[in-house]
Amino acid sequence: MSDPAEPVADLGILLTLSLRGFTSDLHSELAARGFAELRPAFGVVFRALRDEPLTLTDLANRLGVSKQAASKVVDEMVAKRLVRRRVAPSDARTKPLELTARGRRAMATAIDIGGEIDARLRAAVGAGAVDSMHAVLEALVELTGLKNDLDRRRSPALWEPT
Repeated sequence: MSDPAEPVADLGILLTLSLRGFTSDLHSELAARGFAELRPAFGVVFRALRDEPLTLTDLANRLGVSKQAASKVVDEMVAKRLVRRRVAPSDARTKPLELTARGRRAMATAIDIGGEIDARLRAAVGAGAVDSMHAVLEALVELTGLKNDLDRRRSPALWEPT
């Protein structure tokens, strides 16, 4: 904790640094477990495609980015064998995107590592403090108008808001 004489850190800085630290730890551990090719931008695509295939247009809309921005990330994920394009039986022009088996393993590994980071934080500051932090962050999400995304357990992309 900080010295009571020091000013309290700015909320934006705390949120930014905590996200940076979480992401850094997550990706270091992903690399150690065989997924060095993953980038932070892939996470929202993994979650968006977790439950169902989506067209590129639907994916871009769900992430709140342009079709071109989504296409750039998807192309990279296809090249890394994390996502594949299928041809829809009803319309050969439609190419739904879906996670490959490797993509599903990468996503599951990232979720496991996130749980491990949460457990380390609970060990460091106590379960009650972490539960309170979750509640405060959920309240912040609601106050900032993103509760619908939280309820659907999805996150818009951070790399190019539209």
